[in-house]
Amino acid sequence: MKIDMLLCWPRDIFYPYFVDLINKNRHLFNKVIVVMTQKADNRDYIYDIKKYIKDATVLINYPYKGLDWRQDAIIEGLYETRGSHVLFFEQDFLVMDGFFEQLFERGKYFQVAGFRDGERFHPACLLVTQEAIASTEKDFSVQKDVGDHFYKFTKQLEKLNNWASLGFLNLPDYYHMAGLTQNYRLTDNFYCPHEFFTYNDLCLNLPMPDSWRKFLQTKHISEYIPDEKIKKFFI
Repeated sequence: MKIDMLLCWPRDIFYPYFVDLINKNRHLFNKVIVVMTQKADNRDYIYDIKKYIKDATVLINYPYKGLDWRQDAIIEGLYETRGSHVLFFEQDFLVMDGFFEQLFERGKYFQVAGFRDGERFHPACLLVTQEAIASTEKDFSVQKDVGDHFYKFTKQLEKLNNWASLGFLNLPDYYHMAGLTQNYRLTDNFYCPHEFFTYNDLCLNLPMPDSWRKFLQTKHISEYIPDEKIKKFFI
């Protein structure tokens, strides 16, 4: 198996945990393809992403047609893939040591293996063969009044009847920190605040640009309940 990782990355956010995770596991991937997407403020971490991630393919521009940013970004990223499989991934997906090795070993018997959020596959962690991708309409857009990004794509993958959930594969522990990126753009009313503050404080022990370190220090409160679930991913 040759596996390419593909993900979108908002230009104004830096993810120290994800950078550290990928650098530790870089040898497991053929390519790590990062498509830079829109930013919400003046911060821009394109240079730092190239600097901190080992041998990443960073796509700075893609032909955004004004309808669905993620659809256009993913299609552009797929043009860069060369492996037999693509791992669609999100920076807020936390995994224990050995997760990727076991995912690739156990997932090789299926056309699709990924994280299930309720009754659907979620693009936070989704391993798909190139043949399976080609069998779909490659529609990664939001389906209005039906489902979020990747909804149509994953429903078409399910019809192949050759898929497995991460739970079925019995992998090392993992956790999807929903709301992480949005929390960085808030000043209060954070989603799952104790998880968020725990994650940020632990990230401060990892390499990152000085400007992001200063920003993280603003996303801190002196009194919160450390989340044990988050802490174990930083051991």
